[in-house]
Amino acid sequence: MATKPKPTTSKLNNLFKFRTPKETTLHEILRLDSAKPSDPIDANEIVQQLLPSVNSLQSRLRTLDELSGIIQNYPFQYIGELWVAVSDLLEAGVPNNARKAAWNFMVACIKGQFEDLGMLRAIFYQTINNHEIWEDFDDKLQALKELTNNGRDVYGFEKNIVRLLAHWISSSFEQAKVAQHISQQRLGMQKSTTSLVTLSSTPQLILLQKPIPHFDTTMALLINVVKFNFVFIDELEIASLLDLLHTICINAPEDTQHTIGFLDVIVRYGYVPTEGLSTFMKILCYTTLSDQFKDQAWGITVNLMKSHSAHSAIRLLCLNLRSKDDSTLSIAQTRVVQGSIRLLQRSVWSSTPIGTLSVSYSTILWSLKSAADFKSKEVDQDIIQSLRTLLESHAKELGDLEYEIILDILERLSEHIHEKPVEDTVPTKPFIFRLGSGPSSSGQQQPLTNALQDAYGGLLFRFINLYNDKQIPGTTARLMSLLASLQDHLPEDTMLLLLDYYYAEHQFYPYTPNWLERLHNLVQISVIREKRPRIRSKALLIALDVYDSTLDIFHDEIVTTVFMDVIDHLDSETDQALASQISALMIDATRIASEDLFPKLLDRIVHCIRCTCHVPNPPIACQSLQAAIGIIDLFQYALYDPNGASRVDTLFSLLVSLATHQSIHRASRLVLLDFLLCLRVDLDHRIYCSNASTIESMTAATEQLLSEETRQDRNDRSVAAHSKIPGGSVGGSAQGASLARQSEPSTSHPSLNWKPFMQGRTMQASPYVILNIPLYMTGVLSILEQEMDFEIYSFVIQRLPTQLFNKHLFCNSSEQISKLQSVLVEMTLKDKIPDSLRNLPLNARRHNLHILAYKVLVILLCYHTKFSTKELHDLVHAFVVGLSRQAACAKICIHALVVCCYELPQSMTKHLSGTVLKLSQIMSTATISVHILEFLSTVARLPMLYSNFVESDYKRVFGIALKYIQYTHSVAGNTQATPSTPSSVVSSPITLSQGQQPAGARALPQYVLILAYQVIDVWFMLQRLPERKKYVPYIVRNLLMANDPGKKVDEHTETCMDMLARYSFANCEPKPKPSLVQQMLTGSTSKTGKAITKTWLQGNAFITVRTAHNLGWAEITIRRASGTVSFLLKIENDMFMNTSDDLDFSSLPGLLRLQEDALAIDAMAQQPADVSGTGGDTTAENEETLDTTLEVAAPSASSSSATAAGVMTKTENFVDPSFLFMQLASYPDIMAREVPILLADDDSTNRALGVLDRTPVVDFHKIGVLYVGKGQSKESEILSNTHGTSEYTKFLTGLGSLVRLKGAKIYTGGLDLEMDLDGEYAYSHHDEITQVIFHVATMMPNHPHDTNFDFKKRHIGNDWVTVVFNESGADYDFGTISGQFNFITLVVTPVSMAANSAGVPAATGVVQPFKNVWFKVVMLRRPDMPEIGPLATPKIISASELPKFVRQMALHANIYAQVYYQHLQNSVEYVSNWQERLRQIKRVKERLAAGNAFGGTGAGSTGAGSSTTGGSTAAGAAGGVSGAGGAGLGGGPGSRGGGSVHLGTSNTPGHLGSVSASGNQGVGNSTSIGLGLGLGLGLGSSSTVPSAFGVSANVGASGIGGGAPAGGAAALQGQQASILNLEPIVDFTRYS
Repeated sequence: MATKPKPTTSKLNNLFKFRTPKETTLHEILRLDSAKPSDPIDANEIVQQLLPSVNSLQSRLRTLDELSGIIQNYPFQYIGELWVAVSDLLEAGVPNNARKAAWNFMVACIKGQFEDLGMLRAIFYQTINNHEIWEDFDDKLQALKELTNNGRDVYGFEKNIVRLLAHWISSSFEQAKVAQHISQQRLGMQKSTTSLVTLSSTPQLILLQKPIPHFDTTMALLINVVKFNFVFIDELEIASLLDLLHTICINAPEDTQHTIGFLDVIVRYGYVPTEGLSTFMKILCYTTLSDQFKDQAWGITVNLMKSHSAHSAIRLLCLNLRSKDDSTLSIAQTRVVQGSIRLLQRSVWSSTPIGTLSVSYSTILWSLKSAADFKSKEVDQDIIQSLRTLLESHAKELGDLEYEIILDILERLSEHIHEKPVEDTVPTKPFIFRLGSGPSSSGQQQPLTNALQDAYGGLLFRFINLYNDKQIPGTTARLMSLLASLQDHLPEDTMLLLLDYYYAEHQFYPYTPNWLERLHNLVQISVIREKRPRIRSKALLIALDVYDSTLDIFHDEIVTTVFMDVIDHLDSETDQALASQISALMIDATRIASEDLFPKLLDRIVHCIRCTCHVPNPPIACQSLQAAIGIIDLFQYALYDPNGASRVDTLFSLLVSLATHQSIHRASRLVLLDFLLCLRVDLDHRIYCSNASTIESMTAATEQLLSEETRQDRNDRSVAAHSKIPGGSVGGSAQGASLARQSEPSTSHPSLNWKPFMQGRTMQASPYVILNIPLYMTGVLSILEQEMDFEIYSFVIQRLPTQLFNKHLFCNSSEQISKLQSVLVEMTLKDKIPDSLRNLPLNARRHNLHILAYKVLVILLCYHTKFSTKELHDLVHAFVVGLSRQAACAKICIHALVVCCYELPQSMTKHLSGTVLKLSQIMSTATISVHILEFLSTVARLPMLYSNFVESDYKRVFGIALKYIQYTHSVAGNTQATPSTPSSVVSSPITLSQGQQPAGARALPQYVLILAYQVIDVWFMLQRLPERKKYVPYIVRNLLMANDPGKKVDEHTETCMDMLARYSFANCEPKPKPSLVQQMLTGSTSKTGKAITKTWLQGNAFITVRTAHNLGWAEITIRRASGTVSFLLKIENDMFMNTSDDLDFSSLPGLLRLQEDALAIDAMAQQPADVSGTGGDTTAENEETLDTTLEVAAPSASSSSATAAGVMTKTENFVDPSFLFMQLASYPDIMAREVPILLADDDSTNRALGVLDRTPVVDFHKIGVLYVGKGQSKESEILSNTHGTSEYTKFLTGLGSLVRLKGAKIYTGGLDLEMDLDGEYAYSHHDEITQVIFHVATMMPNHPHDTNFDFKKRHIGNDWVTVVFNESGADYDFGTISGQFNFITLVVTPVSMAANSAGVPAATGVVQPFKNVWFKVVMLRRPDMPEIGPLATPKIISASELPKFVRQMALHANIYAQVYYQHLQNSVEYVSNWQERLRQIKRVKERLAAGNAFGGTGAGSTGAGSSTTGGSTAAGAAGGVSGAGGAGLGGGPGSRGGGSVHLGTSNTPGHLGSVSASGNQGVGNSTSIGLGLGLGLGLGSSSTVPSAFGVSANVGASGIGGGAPAGGAAALQGQQASILNLEPIVDFTRYS
């Protein structure tokens, strides 16, 4: 490795190393560590360290830097010597850092020794003043700032410091201009030959693009100097400084903020010198134009105006506005003028003027008038704005002189407005003032010319408003002269004012010379040639006013001379509003035209309608629609014009032709068709119109077809309109419709809707006119067969049903109605649409067209008398085919078939089997199932319809109902767990979203379920008695399939099975009638001995045995869910030791005959003489014989009238022996091991039986019936009625049987039965499962003290369903009768209003042979209720079928209303009477089970017996059985049973061990039955029990000996098996 050479050491280094240890710091030299703070330090000790001759520059700078820090903290003396030693560092040629150090040292000296500077203060100032190096500007400015204590202390140099700062500002400004000039030349942005010298001498020619350097800091110091030392400053210096700042303000807008601050200081802390006031005001004028500084400038102006210079300032501002000989302004002068205008405005007449000023408005206005001569658009705009502010704020303070000056200004400015911009070389139309418009809100900068024009227009608008308010007297002539000079630029409003002025001078009325000629010229110039709409419209209105005033005398002349040319130009008119006015004039003129002029005008109207501009936005203002409306008006006027009969046929044929012509505008055709479809006639064939449609509602027909679900047709409001006819005239109908249109105006096209009119005029004023309705219907058929426009087709087919409601309109159109039926039936049967509509819109659906077709066919049902038998069959067949279509279509068809059941029974009988087959194939939701089930329920009440049914048809009916039951239970099983107690068994499906659904939607599934069970009940009872049993297995099996395995059978199923057991073998009434023999033998008044009564609980039945003590007679009463049955028995075995001879039994037949005769005589005596059963309703001949304990009256099985009222088609009086067995068996648990339980003979048992007896065995319904007379609409008017018309009386008679209320034994729904408070009679209807009472308001008396009719309302208002027979002539309002429970209202309205019922006086000599044989029925319901029944849309029903139809619809509605009410009360289930009876029985069983769980065991007895069945013998023994109070089986404690029979196929004895009561309450696993009479059917405990009839059934595998209940699926199987084993016992025919 090489050795690194040692560095050599120079002599300088050796010297440095030698001297370094001797160097000391300033702290050591000055001995600062030992110095006292109060003793000044001698600066001479360190002068040598700073001398340039001794020290190097770097050494001096280090020393100076260290000294700068020390001198700020320690007092020094002789610091002047220090400055002298370092002052050479500020000379030119010294490095920047050296100069920087010297300036820092100066600042340190000033800061540290400020109070002891003495003469050094002047030296420092002089140094700062004389230093000319520009790079050191910031340093010297900082030094001066420190020297003056930021401008506060200028002692010693107060006379020239302002001049110094002004010089600095001027220098900065010059430097900025030079720098910008050099920069622009360097970048090539500007070619300039101007020298720097020339540039400096022309300060106003360059606009600086950047802020002036150092200007902000210098101005900040200057502002403080002036602020704190204004008294020392010379006024001329202030004026000179203002001139400089004015120049800077012009050329350097970025530095305006500091100039504003300087002006503010002058005003606040001093005053503006007279020499500088003009410049001061110019600066303010500049700054007030800036949005950034205008508020500050205004504050300065306010302070200035409060000083002694205020009036001088105002004078200077006014002088700025005085124009010179050379009126051309520079940019700077323009800004001064603009600012002067704004400051004057704000100071004198703004909303907040300066109160201390006293300046007249005229002085300022003269100056503004002079400023208008500058011809500057910017100045003109400010003048206009100033004048507008004056007029808005101080108009009331101005006098005539001021207004004259303002008009002078407006006239001068108007000359500038006419000037065309130099750059605008393209010829354009004259501009139009935007009068009244404020500043543009678009956010875009408008061209100055446009802004000036808008401003001038706004000022003119304000001036015109003052003129209109009569605040400018004496200037009318000058103002109108001004407006005339600006006529080409005035907007319509101002021209309207001008035309009004001319009109006020009466220039165009007939009493002026040449009025017709001048009016012609006005129309030619201002209407035909003029292009501005409002001017044309105003001129036309003036002409129309003259026309209206002179038409009685000069009608034809003025139309021919003045308006015919306007009408001829209508086809080229582009102004829609003007075209509408001309069109209306043409219509009005045609209406009263002479016979010569009428054809000419009518041709022009037709020409307008046939306009060929078939584009959405035609280039001309097409009047086809307006003309179409006009021709409708002409037709209406002609109908009632005494001289217009000759025009009616022409106009009506023209209407039909135009409406059906496919080349006419769609909108025009829609209006014409709308009118034609609104035509109606009353029963006297007098024409009127229903409400017109709007253009939007017309086009809505297409939207309905293009939607998935077609909305309901709107209700026909014709009756409502007709009800407002004064005297029943057509004109009154038009008036009603007009009033309705006024209350609901069209918002989009209020003028494009035809209106019914001719108010107050009647048909009798003109000869009779017969409209050619067959021609109209032919046109409709052409549309339905050949129309190519889908919207026209859809509109007609949608609106046609509402017109077809008006049957009398088509009295002479039988051929066309028949053709319409054929066309639509063919369309629906062949599933086709018209060939012309093959190109449907993309989103149109074929099935929606079929829906509309079916809606028309539904209405055609009321025209069935016009059809042949084949056509009727085809019509019904079309509805049957429609069942297979989409759900919406199927629903319409179901509703139609319901009507067919009443109106077309023969055709319906032919197709009913196929209908049921179609219905059985429909799988849908509850929304459609409700209609299917209602249809089946309705058909069941019409026996003739199903007279051809066979077994398969009946099974399909049962299958439909069972299908919905199964579906309902499946939904319920998926959404809700089965409750553990019988009382909460789920009876209807409840979806998961039920809490969010309204009550109506939640009630619908349960209503469907109730209907399904009702269909089973009704259709089963209508079977012939021998045929019923073969349907039982099918029904039972499907009911069991509907219940989930492992779960208990629900209550509906149990009650249905109980019904099957009751009616399978007999037609007994649901409650027994007391007989005279029964009262004599076992009644409480029996004299044969004390009767003994005991009751057993057997399954779901109470079996009560009542025996006579001595005679051996017994009465057995079985109380079940579906009813009660009673048997009267005689024990034929003689009693031991019986010697009683109290009753001669040979007289018993006589007693029975006596009872029958007494009942017959009593019934005849009580039947009213004037009441007869009509419409197949049950009479009340046997009702009076019922005992007071009975809750309901049912028709006698032998009564001939009962068969018509009930669902049983034939009276069958025989009783099958199985009936007795079924009543005693514990059906449906026929194989139950549950033994009868003897109930204690105490109050608890009696109460339970009493409650059960008081619970009805049929469903009760109460329906309100109201009559609304002519013109009635209020609640008090309706309830006050005590009678109605003959049609109403016939309707009531058909609803049911007339019943005497006093002492009645029927359900009356709360009607008084003792004192006739609610009337003497009421109408009632009942069948085997239902009883309906009708609360007829007219049959209830009006009490004098009951002015509010509360006696009636307490019944009607609490009925869920109300039937309203409405003959008022108006629509019935759903809420007319207030009530908490009025959920559904069925409104029955005559289709046509007869003269005697509508209050229309008949024409003289005209016979009224017609009757109201057809009625419209519609259902009104609460908004949250879904559609139920066929009355969601109105139906037409004949008078003969009306009562039965309405009764059935009301019955369905009332069932739904009861279910709905439960859900409205947040209940989950509606409980029928059968269910309630079942629950009462089960509650007794539950109490017994609970009691036996803690009670003892009764002393059981054993009984033995034997029986041989089928060659098999077995013995059974019965052990002790727990019962209430310890009672055993077959009697009291210790009693013997009558015997037992074991059914089996082997000799193995069956043993029945001790069974606890609690075990008997298992979930359906009881497998034994017991009879309280001693008959025992003991079955073994093996899992498979062969029956006596060779049918085995699985009965479960429960351990009988221990009494433990079996659960789960095995238990349910046991119950199902016990039900199925009933078949061989009761001889049911098996169904495979």
